[in-house]
This record gives sequence, structure tokens and C-alpha cells, in this order.
Amino acid sequence: MKTLNSKSAYKIYEGYDKRIQDYMSLVIASLQEEYNVVPESYRISLDLLAEQLNIYFKALDAINKEGMQPLDSGRRTAKHNMIPVLQTAESKIVQLLTNFALQPFSRAKMRKLQQTTNVDDDDFDLEDLLK
Repeated sequence: MKTLNSKSAYKIYEGYDKRIQDYMSLVIASLQEEYNVVPESYRISLDLLAEQLNIYFKALDAINKEGMQPLDSGRRTAKHNMIPVLQTAESKIVQLLTNFALQPFSRAKMRKLQQTTNVDDDDFDLEDLLK
């Protein structure tokens, strides 16, 4: 079985901002620490997380650069159009982190699932959590 490790995050996500590379390395390391192995099958979900982080950071950077209420074409202040994008990305990031059990409540749920189903760490599948 192919597995991922925290060092591979920099190569996998080399086209992304360094903040995302660092965070994805941290996520993979956290999964490794908790479950010993991060199967290659988790890659698509990790890629979705990286993409949402990319969207989030681009929106955040735009808001930080232009302010929360930049001037519109009529020289009036208006809510920045990237705020809804930021909020949507943030919501999806939280959802993905919960699916990976990287939040306290979801981590407890994952442990309980492992105990009740007597699943080995090597055979544990994220799909079981979503049932």
C-alpha cells in the first residue's frame, strides 16, 4: 500500500503557497502520529483541503490588501466581494478537518469508531466514519 508522509507534502503541493505546504505537512504529520499510516487513498481529500486553503488565503490576502470595505466604482464603501468566498472556504476547511478527525470532537468520534469496530490502523478507512 502506498502511503504519504509529511515530507512528501512539500513535493505534492509545490505549486502552492508556502503557508499551504507547511500546513499540509502538519496535517499529514498529525495523521501519521495518530494512525501511523496515511494511505494514498486519502490524497484526494487532502488535495481538496489544500485547494480550499489556497482559496482561503487568496481571499484573505485580497481583503488584507484592499481592506474590509474598499471603495466601489462610485467611490462609496462597500463590503469586500471576497468576504463570502473567504467564509465559504473556511466552512469547507472546517468540514474537511472534521472528516480527518483533526478537531477534538471528530477525533473522539474516530477513536470510538475504531474501538467499536475493532479496526486495525492499517485497514482503517475514512469512509467508515462517513456512514
